[in-house]
Amino acid sequence: MFSGVFKEAKIDIDLESFVHSFRPDIMEAVYAWAKGSKFYEIMEIACVFEGSMIRAIRRMEEVLQQLIVVAKNP
Repeated sequence: MFSGVFKEAKIDIDLESFVHSFRPDIMEAVYAWAKGSKFYEIMEIACVFEGSMIRAIRRMEEVLQQLIVVAKNP
């Protein structure tokens, strides 16, 4: 799926390293945070440093903000 999109956009990317850059180990914790869990509660779920969790959540928020802009201005 991704490789076709990247080829169409003429983006040269190592698909394997791109896929391995995802952090499935923190998905449950981020989902819990999105549902309103306290930070200390999500840190009990995830086995990562606090800074890594904050960085992941902030990056996700940035992507969502960009998607909002794109959706409003097709």
